Order: sequence, then C-alpha cells, then structure tokens
Amino acid sequence: MKLRTCCLAGLLALLIVAVCPITAQDLNLGTMRIPRAFVHGDVTHSAGIYRLVLTEKDGHPWFKVQDAQGNPLFEEMAVVKENKSPKMRRAFRLRREVLRGYEFYRVKVIQPERWVMAYLQLKK
Repeated sequence: MKLRTCCLAGLLALLIVAVCPITAQDLNLGTMRIPRAFVHGDVTHSAGIYRLVLTEKDGHPWFKVQDAQGNPLFEEMAVVKENKSPKMRRAFRLRREVLRGYEFYRVKVIQPERWVMAYLQLKK
C-alpha cells in the first residue's frame, strides 16, 4: 500500500508542476497602481491596477505584466544594476516612482546583490 501511495503522490506532484505556469524562480511583486496611461510598443494601456511578476529567462530578468484579472499583457526585459547592499532583512524591497516630470514610471526591485528595474513610458 505504501508503494502505491508514494507513486500516486509522485504523479500528482508531476501534474501540479506541469500545470502550474509559475516557476520556482518567479517573484510575485503583487498589484500596483500605475497613475497614468502608458505606452508599450505601439499599444497604449490605460491607467489602473496591474500585476507584476519578476522572472528569469535564459539568465536575464524579465517583468511579466498582467491586467487586474491576471491575463498576460506583455513582457519587458529588466535593467540590472549590480549593487552590494548592506545586510537586508528581507529577500527584496519594492519601490515604485514617477520620474522626469511624469515621463516615466519606474519599478525597482532591490535585492542584496542587484537592483532590477523596469521603465514604463507614460503617455502625455
């Protein structure tokens, strides 16, 4: 009986891993309110609530942007700045800010060894 239970648990774990789209490397940054409409590529997105997930692809960090319901909108390659921060009590800190007279919106993830940033161009 124990062998069957272990096999069933193993198959269930494989099924969960195959169905789950988020990998162990993904960092869910939660929801954030973007104060103005912004442009990505040729598409204009309205101001509002968006979800962000930081993930790794081929060794490079990427931001996955989703709408409030969790539907994927686009992916943005992150800008990385190497930084040796003093000891941090958390795995990361998140900062959001508007730059240059409401021209860009920056999302900065501060980790102990690096800063990972995304810039969204706000629509005028």
